[in-house]
Amino acid sequence: MPVSAAAAEGVSGALGSVLAMLATYPLKTIYTYQALAGKSDQNAAALTILDVIRKYKLSGLYIGIEPNLIESGVSSGVYFYLYSKIRHFIVQHLNSSDGSDSRNKSIGVLASLFVATAAGAGNQLVTLPFSVVATRMQAQVRIKNELLAKGNPMQARSTPTSFATVAKLVFGESGILGFWKGLLPSMILLANPAVQYMLYEQILGLFRKWKAQRLAKANAKESKSETPSAPVKLSPGEVFLASALAKIGATFVTYPLIVVKSRIQASGKDSKGRSVGTFDVLSQIWGKEGFAGFYAGLQAKLLQTALNAALMLMLKEQLHHGTVECLEKGIFTFFAEKARNLLCLV
Repeated sequence: MPVSAAAAEGVSGALGSVLAMLATYPLKTIYTYQALAGKSDQNAAALTILDVIRKYKLSGLYIGIEPNLIESGVSSGVYFYLYSKIRHFIVQHLNSSDGSDSRNKSIGVLASLFVATAAGAGNQLVTLPFSVVATRMQAQVRIKNELLAKGNPMQARSTPTSFATVAKLVFGESGILGFWKGLLPSMILLANPAVQYMLYEQILGLFRKWKAQRLAKANAKESKSETPSAPVKLSPGEVFLASALAKIGATFVTYPLIVVKSRIQASGKDSKGRSVGTFDVLSQIWGKEGFAGFYAGLQAKLLQTALNAALMLMLKEQLHHGTVECLEKGIFTFFAEKARNLLCLV
């Protein structure tokens, strides 16, 4: 795999992730508010949507989107770049005599888990600060609204809610390490993308196998003796379905850690002036809400995360060819050719 191919994986992954985040961000806002508030009943998602719109208008569904878009784009770009580089390295060692495209090569369950975990660890340290600021922004807006409801407009106006002011608040409270609050559950949460991409590769493999069998039967009926040597290409719908199923499975397993991470990142300091840690949050949730508290906001999270992952991977696959072409030709030449082709059509 040439270097440009790994870069193409990163760029197409970043673009797909940003577009998917724009489409699904309101659901992310909903489950974040539910996780922070500890709501877990079946009507909580609908009530939270109405509550957010009533308090903040439609723009409230996009609170904190700026750092989330940056985090999503950078995270996916770094992740897919590292993922493709590490995966290609393993494919070369497992199939040293085979020079064919490594994107469609199967590397097995354990190797898939290793690649996904290693790539996730590499990008987690880079992107966690954006996640911390975004989650804290949503918590600060909630605090500001509560102050207004209690008749404290002066305090509400002084409550920081912008990206810059919230970042300054985090730094003032905990120093530079404050931007990595929730690192422990975040690292444990590497199990989520690891399980997701392991499941994704296995489901894609099954889909390709089933599609190849269908094509073989169709060719046999038409008395075609030749079997296509090229890898079976899946449709956008098949990639979308595989992505959604993989993400749903991974989210069920790791959701309690997502709740813990959200509450750590949204917290400041306790009554004794100490930063709230992982075990503090675990004991608080268990003591006040019980087991159900660890799954607060799960319905909205499942919907958002499945749609986001499915859209992102589908868009990534669709954008991949164009990204490779763009990197090989150069951005100016690529878009000049596309513009010329459009003018010819007109």
